[in-house]
Amino acid sequence: MFVLLPLLLTGATFAASTPPNPWNADQLVQPEILAQALKQSPNGKPPFIVHVGFGVFFKNGHIPGSVYAGPTNSPAGMDLLRRAVEHLARDYPIVIYCGCCPLVKCPNVRPAFRELRAMGFKNVSLLNLPDSLDKNWISKGFPNVK
Repeated sequence: MFVLLPLLLTGATFAASTPPNPWNADQLVQPEILAQALKQSPNGKPPFIVHVGFGVFFKNGHIPGSVYAGPTNSPAGMDLLRRAVEHLARDYPIVIYCGCCPLVKCPNVRPAFRELRAMGFKNVSLLNLPDSLDKNWISKGFPNVK
């Protein structure tokens, strides 16, 4: 209280701590679209799907065919992400997701998205999970592997 009191008296305000999104609306993939792509990809190749969240969530349920890269808010997770995609052509479609928490608060998707773009990947998308993987994917009956 003693630290906050001078700030309150001066009218200081606090900015939201969520960093800006590195993606645009066209780079958000809706769950229905990805689920359909898993069933039938037009060119026979589904996108490369990478889970960039915590291992416990991946073990409890993940999108079929997705690769675990670990939480990319850590150097170890970022290294796993780099190794997971290093073999891909830079124009191959990549979809990342976490789903541990609401998208606006997720500590993993922004660093992962930025890193993939910095590595030269041109076709990076983010699965739009506004609430969580459980609520926006699993509970809607989309494919899930445990």
